[in-house]
Amino acid sequence: MGNSAWDTVTNRAVWLADGVAGLPAGLAGGRYRCQACRERLVLKGVKPGAKVAPYFSHPNEKACTRPQQEAQLDADTEVVIRLRDTIRAFPGFHADVHVLGEDLDNPSGLPPVIICTHGETTVALEHPGPSLPDSEVLRRRIRAVREYHDGARHVWFLRKDPNQFRRRGSLTVRYDGRDEEHHTVAPTEQQEAIVAAGGQVYWLDGRLVLIPYGVHWFLHPVRPGQDWTKWPKWRSDPRADWRISKPSPARDANCWGWYPSPCRP
Repeated sequence: MGNSAWDTVTNRAVWLADGVAGLPAGLAGGRYRCQACRERLVLKGVKPGAKVAPYFSHPNEKACTRPQQEAQLDADTEVVIRLRDTIRAFPGFHADVHVLGEDLDNPSGLPPVIICTHGETTVALEHPGPSLPDSEVLRRRIRAVREYHDGARHVWFLRKDPNQFRRRGSLTVRYDGRDEEHHTVAPTEQQEAIVAAGGQVYWLDGRLVLIPYGVHWFLHPVRPGQDWTKWPKWRSDPRADWRISKPSPARDANCWGWYPSPCRP
């Protein structure tokens, strides 16, 4: 028994805590689907005089065939709902949660996407769980968001955990007149797929947003009269340098750097 469902008629996520007013009870023609296993769900406890609070059930009160995924998706969806409510609290902002790009035979494992509008600006916000699905599933989601609202910025906020990055090292960066140490990471295939499709990837670390940029290593050419053959091997090559690609890392970047930016309301 989960706390959320995919409403295939509206392509929106039904979160029980939001209420179920106006939704038909029962199977409703197969309208409601489990986000984990895609089985039809039954909406119960909504009729007048019901002795239980509304809930979704698999047919015949059977358990979901993917109980761990069901629990994880419920937890991930709750985080998304809270983020939606935070956005709605700002004047002039509108936000709804949608289930886009899903396949009944191949569930994505992604929680709903938030479609946020402010004036003429639309942003699709993703906040997935501990891991991302394979790249083709991500591309399917990106295409669906684009079809739903062409021109929307598609932003992915990832958790800072070992499933979402592979650490490489660090860089000393001169910023605003002072030196800062930035961590570098090797992007995953999925993160590269998001950026290649025009999306943006960020990591959340407490009250910091880690913004990636591309790091491109190169060697300065030897100038006439210079001789570096006797340079000690144990010291770094003085010709070694790097350049940056932004606002998103270029596809040919050697690794990604993280610029930590404080979260601002």
